[in-house]
Amino acid sequence: MKKCNIIMALAATTVFAACNNDNELVQQKVSGEEVNFFIDNAPITRTSVNTSDASTKFVENDQIGIYATGGATASNVGYQVGSGSDGALSPISGTINWSSEAAGNFYAYYPYASTQSATGKVTFTVSNQDTEANFNKNDFLTASTTDVTYQSPINFKFAHALSLVQVSLSGDYASNATAVTIAAQPTVEWTYANNTLATSGEATTINMWKISPDAQEYWAMVPAQTISNGTVLFTITTSGDTYTYKPTSDIEIKTAHSKKFNLQLGPNATVTSIATDINTDGWTEDTEESGDTEKVELPAVELISETAGMFTAETAITEQTSKQNCVEGWNTVTGSGANATIQFDEAENAVSLSSTSGSWYNATLYYCTKENAATASKYTLTFDLKASEACDIQLALMPCIVDNLYFVQDNSSLSPVSYSSATTEWITKTLTFDLSKIKNKTTSDAELRTATTEDLAKVLVYFTPKTKSEAILYIQNVKLVEKK
Repeated sequence: MKKCNIIMALAATTVFAACNNDNELVQQKVSGEEVNFFIDNAPITRTSVNTSDASTKFVENDQIGIYATGGATASNVGYQVGSGSDGALSPISGTINWSSEAAGNFYAYYPYASTQSATGKVTFTVSNQDTEANFNKNDFLTASTTDVTYQSPINFKFAHALSLVQVSLSGDYASNATAVTIAAQPTVEWTYANNTLATSGEATTINMWKISPDAQEYWAMVPAQTISNGTVLFTITTSGDTYTYKPTSDIEIKTAHSKKFNLQLGPNATVTSIATDINTDGWTEDTEESGDTEKVELPAVELISETAGMFTAETAITEQTSKQNCVEGWNTVTGSGANATIQFDEAENAVSLSSTSGSWYNATLYYCTKENAATASKYTLTFDLKASEACDIQLALMPCIVDNLYFVQDNSSLSPVSYSSATTEWITKTLTFDLSKIKNKTTSDAELRTATTEDLAKVLVYFTPKTKSEAILYIQNVKLVEKK
């Protein structure tokens, strides 16, 4: 990347060796030929960002866009940092030449984008910054050198065009944090002729970079703006909960300033802001802000909603040949020899199941959840049950895969399969399942393990008669909702 307050100069290659040590390169008369660009070579092979003081440095292959007016004219010409020790920049989209001995004006920005317009403005929109590489791509820098006479040195001094926001989490509960986001306007427009910046756009959520695996510190760069009192600025996600930070008064985020928020996660899901001094190289230190935070109560996940679980004559039930082929919604698998019937019964206003022979998996009603909707949490399954005569229904929750794996019930035995009695009267059944645990079979020697992302990708809820008989089971009002 680049270094704060870097001096970059334009000079003829014939005089580069005469550069002094203060990062300035002298431009000699070039008779209208190509102008060569150089950059201080000291940081070229260094790390792009220094997390101890927030200083940044140019590295090989960083690209810079340059505009020129007056004695040299150019519109968004791209140059790239090379690998050599001389600090030379190589053109990637044309070259810049002196066209006359008139004074010239030169404007540069990082990172280069070939799509920038030629209307006198450069637009930059910050985006995801959840990794060091993504953070570096969002460090928008600008430089201007104007009224340069033909034979005078041309020096570019880059400055930050955004603001650095830092969040540091501490306290007994800080280790539970997994991510921090900032809500801010994302776009800045640089009018290079008068070196002004304008922020625009609706506030958007930007992932912040966790700068070290060993510390709960997060950084992001955003345009200058004012965060209004009571507006959610930060969202902190932990292993099980979500918290928000809202300022109690307006907060001004300034260009080229760094602002740090030290948030301490305490007991009872509280977070307080503690002001501390900050020290960043190349950024102007700003005042600290304090405010209250609150825990966000997320709505319970509904794997089977009230609407989806209410059977009508129009409810779609898709016939499948095997459970792993199930699609979102209701499905059936009724193999040959099972003498199974699964259909809507108008008299009972419910779905009916019956089977007189065959295996359980050949006479089964399945509900397949939406892909990636399930979480490793506890869920409550409720449904209304009735039968034409006393009998039992068998049910379980399974991953939608070829293998027979079972999510366990939330009881002392962690049993994977439930058997519920049905009578000739409607009764509501309630069971709780733990989707964070899974068994590889239904017997007592089954192996218990933690459910994986693949296990939770699509979850099946199945219903089937426990025993084969002439009895008919009726099911209605099925719901599967996360337990809060």
